[in-house]
Amino acid sequence: MRRNLFGFLDKYTELVFFLGLVVITICCSGGSFCYDEPYYYQNVELLNKYGFSVSFFSNMYGPAGPLHSLVFWSLQRVTGNSVIGVRLVNIIFLFAIILCLKSIYNNIYQNSETVERGWSLGLMSIPMTYVCAGLALTEISALLMLTLSLYFLVNYRSRHTNRDLICSAVLLSLAIIGRQPYLLLLPLFVVYVFMERIDNRRIWRAFQFLVVAILLPSSLFVIWKGIVPNVGGDVANAGGVVIQHVFLGLGYLGFITVLLDRKYFINLKRVHLSVWIGGVVIISYFVVVLNFKFILMASLMDKLLSPVFVNFIGYLNAVVLVVFGLWFLMSLLKDAFINKENYLHLFIVFSILFIILSCVKVSHQFSSRYVFQAATFILLLIRPNQKDRLQYFLSICGGFLGFLSLHFYLIKS
Repeated sequence: MRRNLFGFLDKYTELVFFLGLVVITICCSGGSFCYDEPYYYQNVELLNKYGFSVSFFSNMYGPAGPLHSLVFWSLQRVTGNSVIGVRLVNIIFLFAIILCLKSIYNNIYQNSETVERGWSLGLMSIPMTYVCAGLALTEISALLMLTLSLYFLVNYRSRHTNRDLICSAVLLSLAIIGRQPYLLLLPLFVVYVFMERIDNRRIWRAFQFLVVAILLPSSLFVIWKGIVPNVGGDVANAGGVVIQHVFLGLGYLGFITVLLDRKYFINLKRVHLSVWIGGVVIISYFVVVLNFKFILMASLMDKLLSPVFVNFIGYLNAVVLVVFGLWFLMSLLKDAFINKENYLHLFIVFSILFIILSCVKVSHQFSSRYVFQAATFILLLIRPNQKDRLQYFLSICGGFLGFLSLHFYLIKS
């Protein structure tokens, strides 16, 4: 047993190190909630007041759905409603996602080397993981349900058992009531059920999947008279459509791709320098005309730099993210074309695109947390290349960047 333990620690050093670092940081954190934690944790108090009832769903705080609240409400005796206890629940969920990803890798890729490269460090290389999992936010519980749903769906495609299909549908419905953008994935899941061959039996099973998956979310939508709760939902609905947020989402995906496997990008060495310059100039023009700015760590920048320079950095960040985003989009579409006969691959590609497209309705404030909702699909598409020393270094840097981001939030609290 001791040999197995040391073997595991030696094989998955990075995973154990970063998870341990986050756990220690949480255990040493302060005794008060921060960021969006206190806002959403009010729903637990509402559940204690109203119970699992229409009154709760009518009065809950949104725009995220009730999965987060239901999870922490049911675990009150375990966590004691303590800040540290609540945050550690998300770490357990994160570890469950990692194990589930390993199982999906084992099912899809029969190459053990691909499996080990993919799951051991992958999720911990994405900086957004640390804030979403280290704080008691809404993303991790929904992502766990989505990852489990995908696990059973992949099993269904290999075993064709009705149990796997129903489990996948139920878990997807839970993911949707955790983060409503996952509603956009429902048609993709349904189509994937009967892809390759269309017959009456497969169509019937796809219909079963649709009914089971939509039943719970649609019940809540009827209570809310929309897809977001009444309280706080107006923030999500205000402002209409913001196309710029889609480009920000694609830009963040490009950044994540650099951390996981920079070689995923299509080779642009043959593109003439004049085309590069012309493209950047055109993008810069539209960024300025649309007043499209994005400032990383805005509060810190405002303290250190003059308003004029902060304004310039906002435009520069936007240009860089748009260029990265378009480059990633071209690479993604080329990847889809090359693998057009692989239905699982296409399903993963379009799932990523649909989640990023949901950012178009995020009109109040863009956050990298919205991109993190696609983490499972990103890791199934882009597997970390740890044999490349530079890539390994970039992946480790992604982990430390995420840890510093979490540490910054906890210090402010």
